[in-house]
Amino acid sequence: MNQDWDIVLTTPESVAQEHPNILSDMANLDHAAVVIRDFYSPRYCEEVVRRIESDTDGLVDVKKYVTSTGEELHLRYIGPGLGRYRDDAEGFFRESRLSDTKFERLYDGLPDPRVMVRDMISKLLPGSQVIVPKEDGQEYSDAVVRIAVEGDSAALHRDSAMEYFKGWMVSQFPTQFSALVCFQMPESGGELSVYRQRWIPEHDMLKIEGATGYPQEIVEDAPVCTIRPQQGDLYIFHPEIFHDISPMYGRRSRITQGIFFATSPTDKRVVTWG
Repeated sequence: MNQDWDIVLTTPESVAQEHPNILSDMANLDHAAVVIRDFYSPRYCEEVVRRIESDTDGLVDVKKYVTSTGEELHLRYIGPGLGRYRDDAEGFFRESRLSDTKFERLYDGLPDPRVMVRDMISKLLPGSQVIVPKEDGQEYSDAVVRIAVEGDSAALHRDSAMEYFKGWMVSQFPTQFSALVCFQMPESGGELSVYRQRWIPEHDMLKIEGATGYPQEIVEDAPVCTIRPQQGDLYIFHPEIFHDISPMYGRRSRITQGIFFATSPTDKRVVTWG
């Protein structure tokens, strides 16, 4: 892990006791991230990877996108990520229900890392009710597993349900976090870089039409923390600030389970979604 911005490295047994304010500290940009080592057993990680690779056609959805510059992008995932359904609530909830049985197959007989993550959130936010929310009676997808292959990357971006999903239930919870379980990393690349740079409206004026994400010049002078998680790590960061993922190289896929969660100072519920 290369960094010029502080990171908290801890364990499942000690994180809540030793760092009781870690989430608010990250929201205040006092820390770049918290990495919880040995969160999910490596042998369970390996089994999850084996199931994905042996049943790719049955478990993994592949969506193809073409940018305005003609570049073709492929996204591989289990469970719909909300970010791709901003203007398609019907599609999001339809795909959420289809993914329920896929997750049951994927984690059958194993400790369910979706439940484990929500339990950890409860420990970090004692007294809160951690829920998978509903929209007009329809439950959100509770996680998304992303599979990235050689050459894949993620451009500089930010995630904010409050900003991008106005009118959705989760937009009522203003402070958002991202919790990821690392099942497998590629031979090289695939690191997450988190920049100590908040978004301001003027940044949108710098975006280039047809390009993916924001220009790197926005964060060129910002402190950065670059995280290469180990198999079995749970790492949490504040995704409303800028971050990106470096290109991946090698035959191994980068496979992670992601859960967003968000809090509000006026609501004891914590909402979680994929």
